[in-house]
Amino acid sequence: MKEKIRRNKKYLIAFALILVVGIFLRTYKFHDWLKFSHDQARDERIVSNVLEGKAPLPLLGPNAGGTKFNSGPIYYYFAYVSEAIFGNHPEQMAYPVLFFAILAIPMLFIFLREYFDRKISLALTALLSVSYFFVFSSRFSSNPNLIPFFLLLNLFAFLKIMKSKGKSLWYWSVVAGLALGIGLQLHTVYLTIMPVVTFGVFAYLFFKKIPNAWKSLLVIVAMVLVVNAGQIISEMQTNWQNTRAFLAGFENKSKSQNNMFESALWTGGCQIRTNIYFVSSLQHQVRCDAILNPPSVTLSKNIPFYENLAADILFSFFGYLLLWRAFKKEPEQGKRNFLALIALLNAIAFIEFLFVANVLYINYFIVLSPIPFVLLGLYFEWMREKIGKRGEIVIISIVILLILTNLARDQKAAVDYQKGRENNIETTTLGDIEAISHYILLSTPNVSKVYLSGDAKLAARFHYPIEYFMANSGKEALVLWHINDSAMKPGIPIFYIKNGTGKIVPDQTVHGHTIISGRKFFMQEVLLLKN
Repeated sequence: MKEKIRRNKKYLIAFALILVVGIFLRTYKFHDWLKFSHDQARDERIVSNVLEGKAPLPLLGPNAGGTKFNSGPIYYYFAYVSEAIFGNHPEQMAYPVLFFAILAIPMLFIFLREYFDRKISLALTALLSVSYFFVFSSRFSSNPNLIPFFLLLNLFAFLKIMKSKGKSLWYWSVVAGLALGIGLQLHTVYLTIMPVVTFGVFAYLFFKKIPNAWKSLLVIVAMVLVVNAGQIISEMQTNWQNTRAFLAGFENKSKSQNNMFESALWTGGCQIRTNIYFVSSLQHQVRCDAILNPPSVTLSKNIPFYENLAADILFSFFGYLLLWRAFKKEPEQGKRNFLALIALLNAIAFIEFLFVANVLYINYFIVLSPIPFVLLGLYFEWMREKIGKRGEIVIISIVILLILTNLARDQKAAVDYQKGRENNIETTTLGDIEAISHYILLSTPNVSKVYLSGDAKLAARFHYPIEYFMANSGKEALVLWHINDSAMKPGIPIFYIKNGTGKIVPDQTVHGHTIISGRKFFMQEVLLLKN
């Protein structure tokens, strides 16, 4: 072991540095900058009720947006174990997402080593370590954010199954079943894509007449059923209500689509832009319509947009050509399996995304997270092949440039969090929510209820996470959608949240209510109004 470490010392040091940087970016001010919004407050309340003995472990997980379908409960189980060990608090609920986001860094390296050499694998892993998308998704608790690790583990296990014999075949079948069973509960995109990928893998094994392929498939199916026992029990108790909700939701979203040609352009365009985004962080929109529509009606002002779009198209177009070229030229079966599995995953995802093209978010493409790194690795191999030693210099220059663009995006995000810009009508952070909740509690020590109101959508965004902390302190927070609602009861303090504009002046009025006191929290002001 010592000799092996000595021979690989520089690679171990490089990997350790990559991992340390990735951990730092994912954990720096984790508590204060942790996203804690409506969904997180809902999930934390569910897990807290289980920990406090007020409810049993749920058989279903969070609701899938825009439908009545609920994903599997594994996300809640991870959160339950974490909070049972570390404490009942929103930060501890997010530890599993953080933990598996960190594990995804070495998992990507291990996966890439099935095809690339150590240098290219390390370079690509370094980009994942600093990529804004993956750093950001590790800093809030949400079930899809667990996908990168379990997807990589799932794909890696499939590769091992395709070349395993004897005992190792059963071992990797168990691993694949466990990863697949967990992944199916994390998001509907995983639920709809990976079973088809699994079918494709075993269709290949049956075609090649690989011994014990049927037994391996049965092991995987058995593991999936065990891991998804909660959903199966729920379905049996409710006459398959959740399955019917999934089919209804898929049908409704499919009906709203454009024709197939437009959907293909939309889906392909969004993935092309996402490929660049994952490795460079040069995009920060979350909806596909935002990243595909020009920002201005004036052509001259849209030139940078079209230049970036052209670069994105070229990267993906030639990247997929390199994928096909590498597959045709590769003599080693294990590496051909790697390339074929990547192509299969991409093709199936593209076909299924056609049916939900109008509602695509960049987050949906988290199920394709390894693909842009593989495409970039193929570019690096091609450069080595065509320009020899100079290719190494070009590769190093590109990797350094991409690391800098990623770090620049990370640094900009850090400044936004530091200045409280991440608390708005779209999102809220745990540090700010705790501070506001503490202020409300200190300002109203002798009352059991408070009203929460505010400008535009601020009240809706801030109400649910604040309500969680109010309830934990024995105080009820009631949302007041209209501050002069006729149903409003007098005597209950009103806290009004508004974007901060200047100095808070007591005795002035807001919508006819006198300001008693107030405090500014970064970009927002919280005013205590007389009722």
